[in-house]
Amino acid sequence: MSAASGPHSHRDDDLGLCQCGQSGSGTVLVLGVLAVIVVLAVALAALGAAHQARVQAQTAADLAAIAAATALRDGYPACDVAGQVVARNGGQLLTCTTENSGIVRVTTAVAPALFDGWMMGPGQGRARAGPAASIPPVSVPTG
Repeated sequence: MSAASGPHSHRDDDLGLCQCGQSGSGTVLVLGVLAVIVVLAVALAALGAAHQARVQAQTAADLAAIAAATALRDGYPACDVAGQVVARNGGQLLTCTTENSGIVRVTTAVAPALFDGWMMGPGQGRARAGPAASIPPVSVPTG
């Protein structure tokens, strides 16, 4: 088995297989696989951050609604209390409405910690709280 010299030489390996133009192809393949892994890892991290923001926003909304309904019952400004509770939970109070029946509805938002909300909006949470007497009964089908 003879091999010519030069940049475009034709070489056979010990098994007689041609290794024409294969120099560095493994490196390119490994770099491509690593790039795909990095992109998937970043996407998974962004998805996790968005989910965490949504959970945090819902928690802040639940707590704010309960605190605001209690404040409304006790004669305090319900939406001010809701705003304080949401801020303490790392969120922003988007809406707060009170009804004559004592029900308070709140909507909150929390920006994802990762990428500062890049390519995704904030996680939002909605909650309602108030006296049990103001909630309409749920009909349960029988039999």
